[in-house]
Amino acid sequence: MDNLKVFVPAIKKNVAFPDDLVKKLNGKLLIEYAIENALQLTYDVIVITDSEEITLVCDKYNIDYFYDKALKFQKRDLFLFLTSFLTRFQFKKDNILLLSPYTPLLKLQILYDAYNRFKESSADILVSVKKTTHNIFSKKVISFPIYKKNKKKEIFIEVNGFVFLKKNSLLKKTCYIEYYILPHDCIEITNYINWWICEKLLKRKRIIFNVIGNEKVGMGHIYRALTIAHEIIDHEIIFITTDENDVAVSKIAGNDYFIETCNYNKLIEKILSYKPDMVINDVLNTSKKFIKALKNKGIKVVNFEDIGDGAFMADLVINEIYKPNIISQEKIENFAHIKWGWEYYILREEFNYVKPREFQDNIKNILITFGGTDKNNITQRVLKVILNECIKNDLKVFIVCGQGYLYKKEMMEFIELSGYEENIEFIYATGIIAKIMEKSDIAISSNGRTVFELAHMNIPSIIISQNDRELTHSFGTEENGFVNLGKYIERETEYRLLTEFGELINNRHKRFKLYERMKRYDFRKNKQKVVSLILKLLE
Repeated sequence: MDNLKVFVPAIKKNVAFPDDLVKKLNGKLLIEYAIENALQLTYDVIVITDSEEITLVCDKYNIDYFYDKALKFQKRDLFLFLTSFLTRFQFKKDNILLLSPYTPLLKLQILYDAYNRFKESSADILVSVKKTTHNIFSKKVISFPIYKKNKKKEIFIEVNGFVFLKKNSLLKKTCYIEYYILPHDCIEITNYINWWICEKLLKRKRIIFNVIGNEKVGMGHIYRALTIAHEIIDHEIIFITTDENDVAVSKIAGNDYFIETCNYNKLIEKILSYKPDMVINDVLNTSKKFIKALKNKGIKVVNFEDIGDGAFMADLVINEIYKPNIISQEKIENFAHIKWGWEYYILREEFNYVKPREFQDNIKNILITFGGTDKNNITQRVLKVILNECIKNDLKVFIVCGQGYLYKKEMMEFIELSGYEENIEFIYATGIIAKIMEKSDIAISSNGRTVFELAHMNIPSIIISQNDRELTHSFGTEENGFVNLGKYIERETEYRLLTEFGELINNRHKRFKLYERMKRYDFRKNKQKVVSLILKLLE
């Protein structure tokens, strides 16, 4: 920026609180944030100060300063000072930047953008502002209700961040002024509270959640990532996903967090462009190449549900759904950063607001759920198998399907033609299943993360694996309260299902035995345990 001269006013008599300019904010003097930004724009920088201590800081950075112990002026006086300065010390630059030291979160890119906009405009002066909306009230009689009559108004408030001005505007009687809107996190320090907020924001790290969610893998990865993200309130969170997951991830996480999508081949490039401090991968197995690309940039890596080659290079891996015998004993012993088993399963927040089911002597309600997608429509196949038993025993059936379920129309038609539709409740595309589990006596489920939720709710269940990967999931055993029918094989599974379902309905002793085995599990502390492990990596 060859045509720009930067002035940094650093007047200790005008401070927000004593010695604020030379206090350390996140390990750096407040005045240093402005000086370093200024030097990124141009080497033609001068600090205006009444403090000898600040002149020492200028010497450290090898920049000019104008020192006068008697200096004392507000913003209006500063323009008069600049006019006087221009008269006494001629300089060739046409444009001036007044850069305040009281907005330490001001990013360099904003200054570049503001300066380019200033040069392209016809304005004499460009000032930094913030946009806000408020209900404006006045003391007058108005009709009730008051809030109906008072509409929010948009207001622009000047922020002591920066002012760009043309040198010749100092000599004009009238000037054309434009404004530049700063982001809300660009806080001006005016008191100790602002200082505390700025320090918190400067200390925060950037965490990227790389997640999947589609018809094939379901939505559980997104929900888990959200559960963790909601706990990490002191750091910046960004979600990144590839194009095939765009709709699912945006729909579920988009209301809470910024989401970026990209082509799969550009994923590493996209992640690295954000310069994150940590990447949390909830994408199933990862490769060495992918994790190495992150680690080479000094990025901390956390993976969930990963038994791929990349797991052994990550800083932390949470494999709650597997037992360690899924890989070789040698690797287990050499990689203590991989955490195994139900003790690391993160219960979704909704389960904190429901009570686990008390044992019931008589069965009344059945739950059928096969995840967010159920591409083979096992849900409807199961319903067909058990429907006559449900009718005979007057059982209520809850069917829960996710937004990726492709057979909604066929299911609704089948329920309508069944003659039992009053006793079947079809719940589609819900993100809340806990309230339904709260009133379910038996469940028939896939062998995914839902088994942990069923165990938490003390619901004896029949589980059926939808694919080979689910067969590797280790928690759904009779020892833990489940009747595991293995992978779905049409006639074989359906015959066994009918037998086992009838047994659970009619055999109170067997059902109570499964119930008692589930009662020993408590997943409520796991989330904090996992989040603590993640945050420890950021320290």
